[in-house]
Amino acid sequence: QKVNSCFICDRINYHMERYFHTFFYILKEEEFRHRVENSKGFCLRHFAQLMEVSQEKLPNNQREWYYATVYKLMKENLIRVKEDLDWLIAKYDYRNASADWKNSRDALQRTMQKLQGLYPADPPYKNE
Repeated sequence: QKVNSCFICDRINYHMERYFHTFFYILKEEEFRHRVENSKGFCLRHFAQLMEVSQEKLPNNQREWYYATVYKLMKENLIRVKEDLDWLIAKYDYRNASADWKNSRDALQRTMQKLQGLYPADPPYKNE
């Protein structure tokens, strides 16, 4: 038990469960649903957790809207991030050297954020 558990991980998981519960609780409000619809989605790790928790926390009458909205949102934003990353890669081809960067300058960081939820350009946390 001591080897397979960690106080910090247990505390983080406890708080994440509460965040998910709060997310689905306020999802009942139209303003919050509108914000979700107009967001850029979630990182893949939290998206998977939200989908898993939605089975038990989301009322049946909201599931259809939620799944349709969130899947569409995630698909659109993953495509957007992929296209930006593809252009960043293509930009390093000498034939594209004079082409516009479009929205690709920080595509690598945004892709990492979308995939894992971490933004590598953030400075390390320091307790002041």
